Amino acid sequence: MKMHGKTVQVPIEEVIVIPRDDGNLVFKARPVLDWDQHTALDPKPEPPIRKRPNQPEQKNVEDPKYKKKFEAWATRRWSWMTLDSLSATEGLEFETVKMEDPETWGNWRSEMESAGLVPTEIARIEELVLVACRLDQTKINRATEAFLAQQALIRSQESSLSSEPSTMPSGELASVLV
Repeated sequence: MKMHGKTVQVPIEEVIVIPRDDGNLVFKARPVLDWDQHTALDPKPEPPIRKRPNQPEQKNVEDPKYKKKFEAWATRRWSWMTLDSLSATEGLEFETVKMEDPETWGNWRSEMESAGLVPTEIARIEELVLVACRLDQTKINRATEAFLAQQALIRSQESSLSSEPSTMPSGELASVLV
């Protein structure tokens, strides 16, 4: 898709700087644009089918085993989104997380804790990921304000004269007022 002949750009990265005496920690998060890797490695569980006499088959989303599997899958999905989004952070490495192994994705949090990040800092990093991955009203307002300011600038430039007219609307030469 293009708009006004230009390819639509990837949304901007979000940044958080966590202060440290020996050098601030800079985390960057970008929106997740492609879920194919996640889906291939960790497909969404399917609920069991409930069969009853004289009734159509139904998916049993209330099945306790399914609920447990779904909750575990949703947790892994959040971890994968966090890792993919934070991959925008230069130099960020995890020792026990393997992107090809869904069972390791949740290790990112314990590694951050082991590295000395406190729970409130980890929560702010999670918030950063959410901000990067969603379109919220703050972003819309900021973009709208920038657009309207640009439009106002264009209108003001169109309505103001940048030079004196050499002729009058009647076609006569303009007189110089001193």
